Amino acid sequence: MITPLPLMILMLAILLVVPLGIHVSFRAELLTINQRLRHITWRLWVCCSLPAVIATSSMLLFYPDNKEVLAYRSACWIGGVSWFVFTLWMFVIGGTSLWHFITTLVNDKTTEQRVPWERLPVSGGWLLIAVGGLWFTSLIVGKSPWDYDLQFTMLTALHFHFAGFALPVLTGQLIHFSQKNKPAVTKVLIITCPILLVSIPFVGIGIAYSPIIEIVASISLLTCCILMAVCQIYCAGFIKSHGGWLLSISATALIASSIMAIIYSMGEYTGNQSLSIPIMIVSHGTLNSLGFSLLGLVGWTICQKKSK
Repeated sequence: MITPLPLMILMLAILLVVPLGIHVSFRAELLTINQRLRHITWRLWVCCSLPAVIATSSMLLFYPDNKEVLAYRSACWIGGVSWFVFTLWMFVIGGTSLWHFITTLVNDKTTEQRVPWERLPVSGGWLLIAVGGLWFTSLIVGKSPWDYDLQFTMLTALHFHFAGFALPVLTGQLIHFSQKNKPAVTKVLIITCPILLVSIPFVGIGIAYSPIIEIVASISLLTCCILMAVCQIYCAGFIKSHGGWLLSISATALIASSIMAIIYSMGEYTGNQSLSIPIMIVSHGTLNSLGFSLLGLVGWTICQKKSK
């Protein structure tokens, strides 16, 4: 069963969260990418986001009554494939930046060059969003991989757009800020980054195949989220702008949604579930999308403008 709210959250990701994440990544130099590739990225987003939003809106308005109508199917295929192409472009950019990070890390053993740790989570986020693009396309065209139902496909697409992209980008920006202002925070975030990036895909794998993998990955991911949120609240206290307030609210939303996710995962494991999927979509989904991701990216955008 497809409900309106998750589709609206997906449109929020396409229209606001992804472009804001790109803007934050580019403005703070969180990726290794030249000016020409930046222009190409923005033009591709404009060209690919419009058909993706049209396809999502069509599904919101006309599914399932008109799912066999040629115009509807054409809009879905064009929109779904367009967004997947764009996320593949982001995958290439993220992979290139990750390679440069690894090269810098290796060379740092023999030089005094500063290791740009912020590029590790940001590059990982740009890689993982391609998984979200694939599941988004599967949802829109109605061809779910491995015969999963549309609800699972939809939730996986949401997971990799927000936890898979927005969370690593915000973590990278926080590392970038803390390296200049609060080095102790940087050390905590550097330790959590690899665990965070590994846990994100394993949550989905666990949901599909193993409750034990799901609960271990979920607890690892959510522990990293809570640590990141605490660090963000701490750093926000030193930011003298409205962006600092938005970052504090964003981190608080992440803590609240993480606690809910832990309760849900424990309920799945024990068989004594107190939170249903519809409740989690409304509460956990809204807190992560609007509260954490959107407010966090807007907050850092304001802070970046103030620092220029």
